[in-house]
Amino acid sequence: MELGGFFRESMLKSGNVMSMPNLRDNLPKRSFFPRSISSKLPFSTSKLVELTQIFHSIENSTMEKIMARALDQSEGAAIHDETKRIEEAEVSKPVARHQNLFPYMVYYCHAFENVRIYEVDILDRKSKAKINHGVAIYHMDTSAWVPTHKAFLTLGSGLGRIKVCHWAYENSMVWTTAE
Repeated sequence: MELGGFFRESMLKSGNVMSMPNLRDNLPKRSFFPRSISSKLPFSTSKLVELTQIFHSIENSTMEKIMARALDQSEGAAIHDETKRIEEAEVSKPVARHQNLFPYMVYYCHAFENVRIYEVDILDRKSKAKINHGVAIYHMDTSAWVPTHKAFLTLGSGLGRIKVCHWAYENSMVWTTAE
């Protein structure tokens, strides 16, 4: 994440000027597979060899590593206060959906207990005209994050000692209840 990617909640106030990262989605364009196809494809680290054959990937290639990373993220243990299996009826906490790099369109969905979501207007620095709106995600508990997380390096702190905001990037989504 580039300059402005991580920030403090106190920076989200009317009239404040802050650097914005490039929020464009730089992942290659891919399509969703119809359910009739995707349901027949293996989506498991135990089936990685089969997936590499289906997508004509070479052993130890970049593509194989990309698929392994996406599968690991999907199957890995949830961190403290994270829910990785999202039920359709779940509305009690914000749910984030991020694209994963994979041969076809795959999203990683998860929810956290201690998160606030902000929708903010983005204004032109000079004219102050609204040019867009953005979604900021505020993590109130960072105690289970990895110690080398870029947010700690950017904001100068460590595990559980700070609360962290970041922007939702293009093609990411956040669902939350209205208040």
